[in-house]
Amino acid sequence: MPKATALTRLKVTSRKKAPPKKQVTKQHQNATHPFSWLRRHGNSVSKNFNGIDIITILGQCTSETQVLRILNRHSPVFSTAVFNLVEISLESLKVKCISADGTYDAEGTKVAKRLLTNLDEPTDALKGFNMNRSEQSLTATMLQEVILSGGVFAEAVLKDKVISNVAVVPLETIDFRENDKKVVPIQYGVDLNYPTMFYASLHQQATTYKASSMMSPAVGTILSFTDFVTSMEKSLDKSGHARLTVTLNKEMYINNAPDTCKDDPDSMIEWLEKNRELIATTVGALEPDDVLIMYDDQKAEILQGENTKADYSELLNTMAGILALSLKSHPAILGLRLEGSQSLSNIEALTYLHLAKGVQRPVAEIWSRVLTLHLRLLGIVSTVHVEFESINLRPDTELETHHLTRQTRHLQLLSLGMITDDEFRYKMDLPEPPADYVPLSGTGFMQVKGNVDSTGGASNAQDGGAEQTLNPDSKRNEVKKD
Repeated sequence: MPKATALTRLKVTSRKKAPPKKQVTKQHQNATHPFSWLRRHGNSVSKNFNGIDIITILGQCTSETQVLRILNRHSPVFSTAVFNLVEISLESLKVKCISADGTYDAEGTKVAKRLLTNLDEPTDALKGFNMNRSEQSLTATMLQEVILSGGVFAEAVLKDKVISNVAVVPLETIDFRENDKKVVPIQYGVDLNYPTMFYASLHQQATTYKASSMMSPAVGTILSFTDFVTSMEKSLDKSGHARLTVTLNKEMYINNAPDTCKDDPDSMIEWLEKNRELIATTVGALEPDDVLIMYDDQKAEILQGENTKADYSELLNTMAGILALSLKSHPAILGLRLEGSQSLSNIEALTYLHLAKGVQRPVAEIWSRVLTLHLRLLGIVSTVHVEFESINLRPDTELETHHLTRQTRHLQLLSLGMITDDEFRYKMDLPEPPADYVPLSGTGFMQVKGNVDSTGGASNAQDGGAEQTLNPDSKRNEVKKD
């Protein structure tokens, strides 16, 4: 009989049946599985999760990644955290090819970029529907897989012995096993030991072949936070709103009761209840613009409820902070910051940007290996390095001065011959030069005016300033001779 796992125990808990004791080992009892919170508190959590019976659905999952995918589909806070992180990380790709001797390979870079361009080109409409996806769409899916699965598993699709497309495979369908002293991937029992299969992970532990998602600790926090908000909403509905109450004068009703009811207690109770239900039906059918007119045997008043929400605010803020922490985000980004400034501090923004850069690393690794294989299939013995453009939350208009300073610095390096023309085009993301272009690397076309002091700065003898001015030489394409 197979041993019970944390997943089978979760299914049994959702059905309110305890597993047989002989099937539960000590290892499983002490395991810190992401479903452990759900196993302990599943019965107390509200089942109405955004209109979905989430407990039943989660009880049918067979992996933690499936749980995270369901939360990403139904949880507003969880999906916001994933969506924001993907959009922040989704920057343009920069492709650079390095030859075997370590120099920049312009021709290999051109070939690698051509594959990415082919993915973005529209397909032939005469051939019918085509499921090929663009490079940006594939990159967004890979980023989301890193967040939900902890890694990316991709397959390079070959056509005519070259790569034509890339397919992203759900990581929860992949297992790893040792085969002849080599770890190979398998999917549903099928060996995937092919050079067109690629795997990259984020912060993978040394004790396992597959990485776990950084969002796994948020499963219990999400359900707990949702249950708390649902309970607070129910409490507010019961006692947090003003209500119309009607007080009946019981003594007057008894005095006005028929004579047949005065001598029979049961008839009196029935008569009083009949009048109470009649008034309750009338008052319950009132519209906001209706006027209520009654005799003096009834008294209507508005019962004001206490502001119970204020009693929950401190606890709600604490739980929101814990939830944002488990989602590797910040309350302001998730819309959970209820007090103080809604803007991010410098340290929060810097931490979040570094997190986004970490999510980019496995995706850049996958693209680097796919494009390298593409070059090898074409007979080019070079290695492709892919990286993302720098993440910046400021608009481009505010960065124009920084771009100009960066361009001037690279122009100076180009003038001194520290970088080649191809490397300059790569750093500045420039297109291919025209056919009559004359290389500028090492020509000294940028000159420094003024005397350079001992600190490396430049001083102007006329005004004593410390400004270093770079001016193009009139003969920029000629190497200056001694």
